[in-house]
Amino acid sequence: MRMVVRLRIQKEVLLGAVLEKAYEVLYVEHRRMCDSCSRSQANPDQWVAAVQLRQHVPHRRTFFYLEQLILKHVAAAQAIRIKQMDHGIDLFFSSRSHGVKFVEFVGKVAPGRSRDDKELVSHDPKSSNYNYKYTFSVEICPICREDLICLPPKVATSLCNLVHL
Repeated sequence: MRMVVRLRIQKEVLLGAVLEKAYEVLYVEHRRMCDSCSRSQANPDQWVAAVQLRQHVPHRRTFFYLEQLILKHVAAAQAIRIKQMDHGIDLFFSSRSHGVKFVEFVGKVAPGRSRDDKELVSHDPKSSNYNYKYTFSVEICPICREDLICLPPKVATSLCNLVHL
């Protein structure tokens, strides 16, 4: 699509003398996606790292809170695709480092445990190149901010003399 805009600029320069100049500006719009978006549209399974974020509880309060933190800190900006699952979400990234960065972010804002696996996708023996798909599994602790927890008395005293309820 092409668009021509004609501009006429006027300015008073000396004692009422007006300087006027006309310009034509041509805008050309190219409709196409960026390289990473077009690559992911061509083959949606072209991911390198997947983060499986899970919490096994009947409510989704922690995920709503985590979603707000992810949006606030733009933590999932590098995600190619986000897929909702039964007890959580799956995020797909184009590189391992982006997946690791997201797992580290989740580890800072929510308690839980994580593990990682890698699967060999292809191998070139001539150049000794290996291509892997990495999977990070993060399980968030099933305790929320508003939950009531009963600790054994010894554990409560070891945690700075907390009340066991």
